[in-house]
Amino acid sequence: MIRTDVVLYASGGEMTVGRRVATHVYGAFEVVLPEGQEQHSSVVDPRIQNGYICRPFKPVAPGRFNFGFVRADVTLNLQSQSSDLERVVDAAQERVSGDVFFERDIGVEGLGRFVPTRHFDVGDTVSVAVWGLRVPAVVTGIDAVSDAESGLLAWRVHVGGQLVSDLDAVSANNEQIRRQIAQERAQRLREAGALSTKVASVESKAEEAESKAAQAGESAEAAMRRAIAANTEASAANARAIRTNQFVLSGMPRLLHIDTNKTNAFTSSAGELNNGADFGYLLWTGGLLSPQGEVTFTATGAWTGAILMHAVTGDGYSDVTTAFITADTRSHVSIAGALFQNYKSATVWIFPNPTV
Repeated sequence: MIRTDVVLYASGGEMTVGRRVATHVYGAFEVVLPEGQEQHSSVVDPRIQNGYICRPFKPVAPGRFNFGFVRADVTLNLQSQSSDLERVVDAAQERVSGDVFFERDIGVEGLGRFVPTRHFDVGDTVSVAVWGLRVPAVVTGIDAVSDAESGLLAWRVHVGGQLVSDLDAVSANNEQIRRQIAQERAQRLREAGALSTKVASVESKAEEAESKAAQAGESAEAAMRRAIAANTEASAANARAIRTNQFVLSGMPRLLHIDTNKTNAFTSSAGELNNGADFGYLLWTGGLLSPQGEVTFTATGAWTGAILMHAVTGDGYSDVTTAFITADTRSHVSIAGALFQNYKSATVWIFPNPTV
């Protein structure tokens, strides 16, 4: 940091002043394009590069030894919208503009009212008064010294030891870091924009899926109403299913059916049929005070196979379940889905294994 208000006093020291030389600055001119863009050029030879030439800012008297060139490449970054052209050219001119080299240790007598680490620190540029001139110098060291006998604390400040223009290297490094930060910030913004687009797309798809789910729910309700209306045809379909099953399993399947014989607005099934008494029996529980009606099929004998149970509630809902009858599993239960819902009829198709 440049401390223009801090003035230190040096009792002497060595000062070297370089000779100023008028110099042209030249170098490569590199352009960094944004992502997705390419620079079109008619030059085919890869050895040819874009370049520039800058004349001296302050012309001097012409002469053979007052004219020269110094190279300094520059970069124009269109992606981060930054360029080091001005800094590079200025630094190149300063390299031959008569720099001042000064170095000196300054004791407590030259600090005046300024206290190190409070008014300035290492790396700061301060003014040093020497021989009636004020020379900018970089603070390169701060040491705390004390007297072994009295224990008094004093300061010794070292200024100089490098060209004042050496700060350009630090500035160049800082500028490069700033460009990298700007590039990374732009990259993060692009990634955030792409992520926002993906999030918006996901939200849109989620809304679309929610709409489809709502439509599916409406379709399910309509299907349920159609299922209730189709319960009247279920009894006729049962007979057709029995005839069809005989082509699948060997032998005619057995049938168990029990019914309350009470016709209502939802179902008209009635009667009782049992040609499978040798294989099992049906028993249901339910009533006005029963939370949920149940129908239980219990297998008798030692046969094994499969069953299909079709239970119909008093309000027209159907429960269709299947089960395997094994040596360990000899019963199957169907439970009504709603509270205080009881079955009106139950039909079980028995498909014994061919060995039975």
